[in-house]
Amino acid sequence: MYSKHGENYFIVDAHVALWDARESNLKNVHGKQFIDCFYDYHKNLSPEEVVWDYDTYTYYGGDRLMKDLFEDGYVDHAIFQPAALGDFYNNGFGQTEEAWALTRANPGKLTYNHNFDPRNEQAGLDQLKRDAERFGLKGVKLYTAEWHGGSRGYKLTDPRTYKYLEACEELGITNIHVHKGPTIIPLDRDAFDVADVDSVATDFQGSQLRRRALRPAAPGGLLLDRHPGDQRPRRPRGGDAVHPHAASVLRPDHRRAPLLGRRGQDPVLERLRDLDAEVAHRGVRRLPDPRRHDRVPRAHGDRQEEDPWPQRGQDVWPQRARRSPTCGRR
Repeated sequence: MYSKHGENYFIVDAHVALWDARESNLKNVHGKQFIDCFYDYHKNLSPEEVVWDYDTYTYYGGDRLMKDLFEDGYVDHAIFQPAALGDFYNNGFGQTEEAWALTRANPGKLTYNHNFDPRNEQAGLDQLKRDAERFGLKGVKLYTAEWHGGSRGYKLTDPRTYKYLEACEELGITNIHVHKGPTIIPLDRDAFDVADVDSVATDFQGSQLRRRALRPAAPGGLLLDRHPGDQRPRRPRGGDAVHPHAASVLRPDHRRAPLLGRRGQDPVLERLRDLDAEVAHRGVRRLPDPRRHDRVPRAHGDRQEEDPWPQRGQDVWPQRARRSPTCGRR
């Protein structure tokens, strides 16, 4: 476990993968575009001392993952979330067999989630059932921007997707990891739109949809932060999704949900407290209108303090307007 200031923290990396984008596995130019775009992100956004060379980056195997996460890193448990990308790579991008073999060799450290594509219709449903039995699946990753023949993405609200999600409920696959973004060549931006998540989260409340904590945690769920609503690995009917955590690491909150324990006030809150008296006398300007995200009240042009008293003009319609004597008569 990672320790700091006398406290221990159980670290779960909930999105890891192996991949093979070497030239021998490229099916077409789009496979090279995909890995090149990711490498440009890595090369241009990473500190120079940690940038990998291109050939190293195109293949990430099991030996490297175990060293990076569990020897050099602080991870206690990691969860595979593989992307197929069969239209771009001969043997797929995420390496199913290698990842599964690594999981079986390290069951205390690794969990294997798989994937499905609703555009595979009935054949895909049959394959999902076989995969669920073989891998003991509790979770799947959905990459909605993935290409499939002439299709360049799909929606979670597609009736075909609903059939797969219903099958997941029947098979006990309750962790649905929806991958949305980042936008990357050659995938289309609109296929990463998150607007379709809301309907699915409402209609499949027995499943735990993962994408930046889409809905609050129910009481009794394991949280990986200090407040309910943040991402957490847990089963919907109670119990830990990975394995039990040391009791000394967790503490209950007012909703009886275990939280990662930490003594004392949050350092950020302590620093903000000093500003409280300094800003208490200031007026409030240009606060967003909570009813509409795009409406912002205009501040006073002369920069005076806002008048706390309501302003009211003449009614458009008098409250007790007299009816015309002929009103209602023929």
